[in-house]
This record gives sequence, structure tokens and C-alpha cells, in this order.
Amino acid sequence: MAANKQTNEESQQKFMKDSPWSRVALEVQQGWELRKPLIEKIQSLLKGKVVVFFSSFFDEEAMLSDRDAEMIESILSTEHTGGKLILILNSAGGSGMAAERVVNVCRAYSKGDFEVIVPHMAKSAATLICFGASCIHMSPTAELGPVDPQVKYINDLQKEVWISADEYVS
Repeated sequence: MAANKQTNEESQQKFMKDSPWSRVALEVQQGWELRKPLIEKIQSLLKGKVVVFFSSFFDEEAMLSDRDAEMIESILSTEHTGGKLILILNSAGGSGMAAERVVNVCRAYSKGDFEVIVPHMAKSAATLICFGASCIHMSPTAELGPVDPQVKYINDLQKEVWISADEYVS
């Protein structure tokens, strides 16, 4: 009886691990297990090292900053031995200076052989990163956004908001 119970539990665990529900849960949680084979395939097809940078389009705290440039440099300093670098980029943008720093870091570690893949969107400062690459790969529905510097502004309700620098000057 105990052996049968153990077999049922093992079957249930295997089912849950291999089930569509499990795959959806991994996808929602950005599961590495699902992305690793895709990243390896891209590395093989484009013959370069892939680094992935995705940030939220819904959270102002997730805007591109110097911390991101430092993180990318930390990864490259330990994981990249030189040669072609492919940055998969999906970001709403952020600091233009941080974008410049990301480009400089990627160019330095790739000896200028730096490409970007935009699967969905690269807006504002993320567009600047794309412009710093030697090649931009985009899906048929991907988009680059306008380069529109943003500044913090205190509105009439005393709330800090981001607005276009052009709007601020006007």
C-alpha cells in the first residue's frame, strides 16, 4: 500500500511538472527553463553571446538607470570572453546617460561587434541603445519609440510626474 501511495505521488508530481499549467506558471514567472533553449538557439544562429534585458513598462521604478549599466557590465565581466554580443532588449527607456553607458559597455566587451534584438518594444532611451548597435534585429511587430527626454515635474496636485522635456520648456 505504501509503495502504491508513493507511485501515485510521484505520478502526480511528474504530471504537475510537465503539465500545461506548469509551463504557463513558469512563463508568467519568466521561467528560465523555458527561455534557455531559445537563448541558446539565438546564440547559435547569430554566433554570439546573448544577454537579455527586459524591464517593466508599468513601473516608473523600472526605468533604465546607471544601475542597469552596472549590472550588464558585471554580467559581461564574468560571463563574456569577447566577440559578438547580442542584447535582447525590451524596455520603456529611462535615463539617456544610462543608455549611453550601456552602449559603451556593450561595445567595449564585444570589441564593437554589438547587436540588439527587439522582440517587442524599445522606447526612448532604449531606442538610443539600439542606435548604438551595429545591427538591430526586430520582430515584424516590434517598435522603436521616439527619443523623447523626460524630466520630473511637480504638478498642481504636488505630485511628482515625468513629462517631456519639450513640454516642460514650452
